[in-house]
Amino acid sequence: QQKFSHPMLSSLRYQNYIGLGRLDSGATVLQELLKENPDNQPVRLQLALLNMRQEKWQEAERLLQELQAADPQSPPVLAALIELHAKQGHEVEALRFADTLVETQKDASAYLVRAQTYSLLQKPQQAEADYRQAIALDPARPEAQMALGRFYQAQGNTGDALKTVENLLAQQPDYLPAVRLAVMLRMGSSDPAQIQQGKTLLEQSLAAHPEDVELRLFRVFSLLSEGTQPAIVAATGILEKITQDHPESAEAWRLLGQLALQQGQPGKGIDLVLRGLVSSPTNRNLLLLKAQCEGFRTPSLAIPTLNILRQLYPRDAEIILSLARVHLASC
Repeated sequence: QQKFSHPMLSSLRYQNYIGLGRLDSGATVLQELLKENPDNQPVRLQLALLNMRQEKWQEAERLLQELQAADPQSPPVLAALIELHAKQGHEVEALRFADTLVETQKDASAYLVRAQTYSLLQKPQQAEADYRQAIALDPARPEAQMALGRFYQAQGNTGDALKTVENLLAQQPDYLPAVRLAVMLRMGSSDPAQIQQGKTLLEQSLAAHPEDVELRLFRVFSLLSEGTQPAIVAATGILEKITQDHPESAEAWRLLGQLALQQGQPGKGIDLVLRGLVSSPTNRNLLLLKAQCEGFRTPSLAIPTLNILRQLYPRDAEIILSLARVHLASC
């Protein structure tokens, strides 16, 4: 039987496998493409990045070294080499490639990559300096200011994060990622005045962008924080509309399932989670909620789902602890 092969078909197979969380099968598709065309450098890079997701570091490094030999100054290859070494804690190698990227490209993108590398390696002062240099090189580029704002947020520096994002909004008032971050920062504050400003900004933003899923989810969180039955009913209505409009929204399905579980309806919770898993079959939070619903009355029923989670996320402490607790409760 002749095997039918076509790049478009292979691409569809690859995307399907990755969407289902079948990384090994996705890697096999890419390996077949490389076997047919060993000079296909984009596929070689894609396979290297997939190997990194699987923590197959040696295989990824071999592919990236082959790519670098062909093009020593390729920004995507250098960025992948930086990520490869940074994720393994190889500080010297990661920064060497990051410095090479900055020296050869000398643009905002290169400084952003090195800033993210410094941040990953717990070097906040150097990271901040590079974020600021990226902004100086391309002040009209919103991504650089957003990256600095998120950096401050990750550092727990809400004040500077808010200043950065508000400065960006003064230049580009309709830039949605900045609007979302500003709403999140204000509504996550412990200051009642800031929370009220966040709610006001949220309502204004929803009026301008009524279909934006993230803004609608912020509205849900705001309603749920009120804790009243009318607010919960209103939040449920918004979530149901989101799942109708955007069935791929895993967070909307998760929140609906969580509400069902809180109301003592684990069966309904599982049904909602399963509908969300159709589009996101390996989503961590959906699978965790599925396990919680399964173990609502009989803890041992959660073990199969928790075992799947352990395979998908072997280093996740919460999953390991959940599995241990269930085993103890089942003894």
